Amino acid sequence: MKYETFTQSLFQRLGIKKVYKGTKYISYILHLLSEDESSIEMLTKRLYRETAEKYGTSWTCVEKDIRKIISMIWNISENEALLKTILCTESLEKRPTNKDFLFALYQYTKLQEICSEVLADYEIDYICPTTGKVCNTCAKIVKEIIKRYKKELVE
Repeated sequence: MKYETFTQSLFQRLGIKKVYKGTKYISYILHLLSEDESSIEMLTKRLYRETAEKYGTSWTCVEKDIRKIISMIWNISENEALLKTILCTESLEKRPTNKDFLFALYQYTKLQEICSEVLADYEIDYICPTTGKVCNTCAKIVKEIIKRYKKELVE
């Protein structure tokens, strides 16, 4: 999956402009997670440092810029429904840690990729890139996939 394209589109829907450095860092970390999911356990020691090296900055700047993006997303009230979907939760009482948010976002992008592959067979659009709205047929299919996916995560 092209994480940069997907995340930039998602950030736009969440009200975050791509001028923020943290958006590039998050995209790159999602790419790294696609190569090794377990690396989320080495967020500071590996993911932040590799990202910092790629972009010519320090790992502390990477961490701070990602935290800033998460905070911005969290403070935009229109994001509540999408955040609940990304974080697989009913309640948004507490802002997630960088680690929790990054892994939830990675899982969400993975699910989107699976959905896109499944829906490609139905020759229908899943999400309109302009409006970000899902058609009713897609919504039913996605709900079923999410149910199955959540069961797999629990088991």
